[in-house]
Amino acid sequence: MLLLRSKLFNVKVAGEDVSFGPEQIVKVFFRYMELAIDRLRAQARIQFVKATLDNIDFKAARAYTRTMLGAAQTLEDNDLKDIDKKLDEIAATPDSPQLKSYAMGFLLLNKMGEDVVARLFEEPQADWYIKAPEVSKEAD
Repeated sequence: MLLLRSKLFNVKVAGEDVSFGPEQIVKVFFRYMELAIDRLRAQARIQFVKATLDNIDFKAARAYTRTMLGAAQTLEDNDLKDIDKKLDEIAATPDSPQLKSYAMGFLLLNKMGEDVVARLFEEPQADWYIKAPEVSKEAD
């Protein structure tokens, strides 16, 4: 372990310390693993947000979503202001209502986690839908 953490020398490149030696190999390996894990996790996050916020109109669900964030006891006023600012930015984009909903989903996912987002949208109100939901025909 001591050998792997050793450095032959350090060089400052673009304001960042870069070490040369076995430690650099370990850092490169860990960075590669972080990126690989992030790519896999991003796929799962995309599937979750698309499934949870499919056919949800951002404009219709925004006020409810913001109100329900009051349930979190550890969110500071600065965090809520930051969320409000980002929701305003999402609202100001020319994106479709669906894309705005997805953006809101990722914002909430980053701040609150999957369980909270799933709970917020588990039973959407009828007026939140962009288009009428499809009624599934059950076999007799």
